[in-house]
Amino acid sequence: MHDEGQYLAIDIGNQRGKAVLFEGAVIRERMVFASSDPSSLVSRMKEWPAIPPVAISMVSRPGDPLLPFLEQNTRLLQVNGRSNVPLAMGYHTPDTLGADRLAAACGAFSRFPGRNLLVIDAGTCITIDIVDETGTFLGGSISPGLAMRARAMHSFTERLPLADAAADYSLVGKDTHTSLGSGALMGIVTEIEGRINRLNNDFPGLLVVMTGGDVLTLCKKINFNIFVMPDLVCWGLRAILLHHEIIQN
Repeated sequence: MHDEGQYLAIDIGNQRGKAVLFEGAVIRERMVFASSDPSSLVSRMKEWPAIPPVAISMVSRPGDPLLPFLEQNTRLLQVNGRSNVPLAMGYHTPDTLGADRLAAACGAFSRFPGRNLLVIDAGTCITIDIVDETGTFLGGSISPGLAMRARAMHSFTERLPLADAAADYSLVGKDTHTSLGSGALMGIVTEIEGRINRLNNDFPGLLVVMTGGDVLTLCKKINFNIFVMPDLVCWGLRAILLHHEIIQN
């Protein structure tokens, strides 16, 4: 296993993409770009003397020319629910399992092996997944994310305004706008806390690992010890690449 080699992990979300260049277990470079326009990433890679092996997870298909460039210039692994990963699969429909969910689970287990893990990705949707201490991905839940909840209340009513999903809200809203914001934000917080408390009974020593665009907003409100890993999906993609080197050698 070439744990000290260079690897590139690319996570394509619904709106934003992130690329992380690893050298061993050290992040050498981090790049963020619009999912629909990865040209800045391609331009940066063209400056490198060589493109390292790449693992990519895609919620949406990135704009050109990213995939053709990678296919022509390096070894590319497009991760999906059927990929060979360093976890056992306990999910009944791996064909519909998002690559980002699977990669986040792999990233958490690579960092905390042998632990019962609750892996939370707070992005466009909130995904909450269990990886048990044996390294089996069991599944979990998917619910609307912060911006989606705020927009849904505005879009499906006549008079409710659009709450600012980036603002901070308390448990009790003092007007309609802050009541909407509190409902969206604190609803997610209560959902996560409730799921943690219930799953703690079935998975002793449960460790919560959290990532996603809204992680910093949410983790400050959640009344539970949480390990925050902003680059969790990319760490998981690196773990998957290392796993593929093991099984190929």
